[in-house]
Amino acid sequence: MPAADGLTARTPRTAWVALALALLITGLAWITVSKALDAAARDRFTFRRAEAQSVIASRLAAYEQTLFGALGFLKASEGVTAEEWRTFVAGLRLESRFPGIQGVGYARWVEGGAVDALVAEQRAAGLEDFRIWPDEGRSEYTAIVFLEPMTARNRRALGFDMFSEAVRREAMVAARDTGRTAVSGRVQLVQETSKDVQGGFLAYLPHYGNGPEPATVEERRERLRGFVYAPFRIRDFMAPVAATELAALRLRIHDGDGIGEETLFYDSHPDAPWPDEPYLGLEALTTLELPHHRWTLRWAAMPGIDPDANRWAPPLILVIGGIFGALSFSAVRSTAGLRQAEDHSARLGRIIEEAATEVYVLDARDLRIRQANRVARRNLGREDKDLSDLTLVDIQTDMDRARFATLTRSLRRGSDHVTYDSRHRREDGTTYDVEVTLQLHPTSVPPVYHALVVDMTDRRRAEAALGIALAETRELLSEKETLLKEIHHRVKNNLQVIWSLIRLEAADIRDDAVRARLETVARRIGVLGEIHQQLYSSSNFARVDIGEHLRRLGDSLRALHAHQDVEIAIDADPLLCDIEVAIPLGLIANELISNSLEHAFPDGRAGRVTATLRARDGVTSLTVADDGVGSGGTGRTGLGLRLVQALTRQLGGTLEVEDGPGTLTRIVLPEATCAPEAGGSPPAAAH
Repeated sequence: MPAADGLTARTPRTAWVALALALLITGLAWITVSKALDAAARDRFTFRRAEAQSVIASRLAAYEQTLFGALGFLKASEGVTAEEWRTFVAGLRLESRFPGIQGVGYARWVEGGAVDALVAEQRAAGLEDFRIWPDEGRSEYTAIVFLEPMTARNRRALGFDMFSEAVRREAMVAARDTGRTAVSGRVQLVQETSKDVQGGFLAYLPHYGNGPEPATVEERRERLRGFVYAPFRIRDFMAPVAATELAALRLRIHDGDGIGEETLFYDSHPDAPWPDEPYLGLEALTTLELPHHRWTLRWAAMPGIDPDANRWAPPLILVIGGIFGALSFSAVRSTAGLRQAEDHSARLGRIIEEAATEVYVLDARDLRIRQANRVARRNLGREDKDLSDLTLVDIQTDMDRARFATLTRSLRRGSDHVTYDSRHRREDGTTYDVEVTLQLHPTSVPPVYHALVVDMTDRRRAEAALGIALAETRELLSEKETLLKEIHHRVKNNLQVIWSLIRLEAADIRDDAVRARLETVARRIGVLGEIHQQLYSSSNFARVDIGEHLRRLGDSLRALHAHQDVEIAIDADPLLCDIEVAIPLGLIANELISNSLEHAFPDGRAGRVTATLRARDGVTSLTVADDGVGSGGTGRTGLGLRLVQALTRQLGGTLEVEDGPGTLTRIVLPEATCAPEAGGSPPAAAH
């Protein structure tokens, strides 16, 4: 009978201990999983925000290159007409390659006494209603004389003196005095109508005429001839970014350094107010440095940033843990299951004892240590009997009862847990950094705190080392990408200069045959420049989508041969090729299509030229066919065909020519010359 009484007396205490241990394990699991999910969401937000900002900066850099190209076009010529400017800008294909830009223009620098002469010149060139406005009788004007494409919006801007407006003038003065690109602050473009009004900005690049670049501010002001510039409407400029990069982000762009309503320039969700509490509390403020200007970017996460289906895990852990704790409590309180509950409690005790982190049970009344596991004893260098005489305040160097009361106030009001950083003191007086997670169990007898303590020494050392390694890796990758972009950019610019020089030389040659040869050479150089432009504009600096290149080549040749009644059809798979393959293959396609256009349709004959690029069964093939007069046509066996034969041999391929009716030429390249673009599907044929 005494034994039975002793067993009954132990039952309530054992039951509460079992329940406390079950809740402790449940709480620790819930905290761990919740922290992991929140950290993953933070990482996704940081990555996507940085990626979106990089895309915006890259778009601005790409558009800046169009200004350099236009400036190079001006400097390569003694004088540019409106028609030549129109042809040049049409060749840039702004709508498809640079969405968001309103056009590329040129503003002439005019002294006050030369205004009438400029107006007369423009009217004589066909702009009968040309005038410089606003006419304020100033000594200096910057009148817009070219702006292409000549849409209804852009026509409205001709003659406008941008120097008359303070924000534009500040950017133009900066560009003039530095010789570099300058971006203006927020303005309303003169192209705006009463519908879909947007904020705008402009980018300026100074033109000092031909000759070497001026070295001083005084020289730059004296030699200024005008400005190449591009206007942008902010929502049009941001539309491609919003469609691809802002699916799970809220972005506001503010002009300058402030983030008030008066500086608001762009809002990805203009019909919704800025959230008081961003999703998961994720928001950030960054700056984007522009040439001579700055934007402030305000970011907030949206629910799409956290698509992780495991968000159900923490509540499920709490439910299962609660059920497990209730069942354990009931089992221990049952006389029939007392022994099984005690065994289960012992197993849980062993789990805590063997846990990889420090675990403490503290008396809630005086913070005395009632239990400490093996890791806690080892880290503190103490035995159980030593710890039983200590309180939490004794082992934590920065803790006193007032601070503890402040830290645990939320627990006493019903919060599940509280986490804080501290330092533990060993018996020998040395200390180490820890992260402490506390849970209060007020229903225990007596009430207790459970403390999970993580030694942060190794983790912080590893995090610091990892951060340094990641920073060094990112820096190396960034330097490599910048170098590759600069190489392709410089090659493309040099080819552009060569192309322009040949075209200028050809224009002065009276011999039609020689001039035609020079034009052919210029087109070949243009093919090389287009491939390097693709590499510069792409995120992959080693491989070119040769299918996209053929479609662009088709567009260029259509414009060049618009006087012919010949249809050009391009049917090309998206194929990625190394530059060593892309350049010869692009030249082959240019020669074959140009050859057909020039020789297969004499005397104004109508017809069709088809170019097909395929990668099937490990083999890449290029086929160019026409329904013209056949290979017997004049000029079909000249230098162009010899060049095709030489380039085909260079690629290790075979050349087949079939005649009549028309001519079919097929180039078959070895296995794995080009690879289909990942996730790509053959596009519809372009006509």
